[in-house]
Amino acid sequence: ETYVWVKNGTESMSVKVTVDPEYNYYTEPNISFGEIKNSVLNKLGTPYNQQNDLYLYKWGNNIFLLVQFSSNRLSYYAVLVPNNLAMKAFLNERYQYYDTQGNKVAYINALTESAATMAVVLAPYENSTNYNIVLYYPNSSKSVAIDKDVFGKIGAFMN
Repeated sequence: ETYVWVKNGTESMSVKVTVDPEYNYYTEPNISFGEIKNSVLNKLGTPYNQQNDLYLYKWGNNIFLLVQFSSNRLSYYAVLVPNNLAMKAFLNERYQYYDTQGNKVAYINALTESAATMAVVLAPYENSTNYNIVLYYPNSSKSVAIDKDVFGKIGAFMN
């Protein structure tokens, strides 16, 4: 939901608008970067699997949520999705396209990089030809970069 200001030349008014997305493959979790680990775990419930500070949840039909903590706070999360889903369309409805690097597509949660607080990266999941990964991480450095180490950690966890 949002409000849009409408003007007809002499009058203006605020109109409430609800946008229903065309693509609803999964609900993005209601968690925040830097949020305390116990708070996130209470919201998400019992994990399907866990290794150290990386937690795996079943998040839908063949969809998995991975949550990574560092220093007892949420550092990033990722969603593994079947590669037959139209994920570029799903992300285009929700985020601003930013860049493509090889087979990885980056998005941001604002109209400009300087205003973005989060980066979202869609990439093939290298350990399975059946899945893609959608990585959500803070854009705290104000420089959207695709962190290869993150993909490595997730790959090692899923094996």
